[in-house]
Amino acid sequence: MPGGTLFVSRKTAIFSWLKGAFVETGFRDITVTTFDKDALAFQLNELKPRHVFMDSAFYSGVTPYMIGKLLVKFPKLRIHIVNFGDFPDSLAMRFVFHGAKSYLDFRDGHDEFRAGLKKIFSGEDYYSQGVEAQFEEKNEMPKLTREVTDREWQVLFLVCNGFTEEKIAYNLAISRRTVDTHISNLHNILDAKKGGDLIRKALCLGWVKKEHLCFHGADIEIPHHPGRKRATRSNIAERRKTINF
Repeated sequence: MPGGTLFVSRKTAIFSWLKGAFVETGFRDITVTTFDKDALAFQLNELKPRHVFMDSAFYSGVTPYMIGKLLVKFPKLRIHIVNFGDFPDSLAMRFVFHGAKSYLDFRDGHDEFRAGLKKIFSGEDYYSQGVEAQFEEKNEMPKLTREVTDREWQVLFLVCNGFTEEKIAYNLAISRRTVDTHISNLHNILDAKKGGDLIRKALCLGWVKKEHLCFHGADIEIPHHPGRKRATRSNIAERRKTINF
């Protein structure tokens, strides 16, 4: 089936009532699979589909990371995410950052879902209404009430990578109460209402990059705080030249 379509989901019954929309919008040679990891990679290598549609909840919370892993093996693959209500809009952009070309949300209604499929079939990228709204919010540069400290940056970076408060405390060797204080401070500094806002504003500021996000494991390397200017030997020397004794 080179050039066909692969639909990946644990809930294979879902596709039985979606198939009509796919066929009507031009998709043919559709295969449905529940395979994951190596078995899915083997199937992709064998079928060589043009499009892969994956249920947002296929790998639960690490689906964005796993599609990124797939794209390392199959860089030309066009992966599109289909959300049936299990994945929040505030986190949906993670799929895009990990390489998904499109994000369809069945909550937008059947007509909008079909319109999204038409765009994808024509070669365009498509993002659901909720994700488009998230992108618009992301583009609003946040105003900081004060500079974020190095420790607050470390907490923010781990929050962006999906770490729980307990895991953050463990990784930074601080108490859970201290983590809660740092997160509360970050919400105030970045004027963030919820955790998803923290992630969105960190991305908007350019502090967190796509290649930084991993969403798994306990071992993670936290880069230097990009929002803080660090003194170097060269600029220290320049400053000394300007000092009048």
